[in-house]
Amino acid sequence: MITPYSATPESTVREAIKLSGIDYNSIVYDIGSGDGRVAVEAAAVGAKKVIAIEINELFKKLIDWNCKRKPVNTVEIIIDDAINIDYSSATHVISSVRVKEVEEKIAKEIKPGTKVVTFGWEFAGLNNPEKNQVNLLGYKYNFEIRLRNFEDIQSLYPLTVEELITKMPAVLEYQWAGPIYNSVWIYTKE
Repeated sequence: MITPYSATPESTVREAIKLSGIDYNSIVYDIGSGDGRVAVEAAAVGAKKVIAIEINELFKKLIDWNCKRKPVNTVEIIIDDAINIDYSSATHVISSVRVKEVEEKIAKEIKPGTKVVTFGWEFAGLNNPEKNQVNLLGYKYNFEIRLRNFEDIQSLYPLTVEELITKMPAVLEYQWAGPIYNSVWIYTKE
C-alpha cells in the first residue's frame, strides 16, 4: 500500500526517539521509512536493531546513504509492503503510514509493553496514547512528493524548505504542501 512521502522534521524525529525510550536493547521497526531519518536516528541512539520498512525501491539508496552519513550499522532495510512484515520481535514501532489494515496487524502481533509511535493520529487496535507536542523550530510546511528516480532525490537532499520550494518543480511528478507534524503520540500495548 503506497502512501505519499512526507518527511517528518528532524526535531520531531529526535523527540519521538527520546520520548519512546529507545535504547541499546530496543528492536525498532520504522514503517514507511522514506529517507530513513527515523531509522538512522534510532540506530544513532544505540538501538540494538532497526528495521526500515519501505515499499518504494527508490528510497533504498537514500536510506543507505543516510546510514553512511551518520554513520550507523544496525539498520536493516526491507523493501516490501508493511502488511507482509512480522512485527512480533518489536520493542518499538514508529509508523509514518496510516493504513488501518497494517495498524490492526501490528496491534495483534506486538507483545505487551511494546511502544507504538505515531505523529499525531489514532492507531487502530491501541488506546490511550501519551500525547506530546513538539517544538517545530520554525518549520511551516511539510512536503509529500513522488520523485521520478534516485538522482532526483539526491539533488533535493538535504535542502532547506526555501531551496526545496524553488528546486522541486523540476523533478516532481506530484507535490503537496501542508502543515507539518507537530505531535508525537506514544501507545503502549497492554
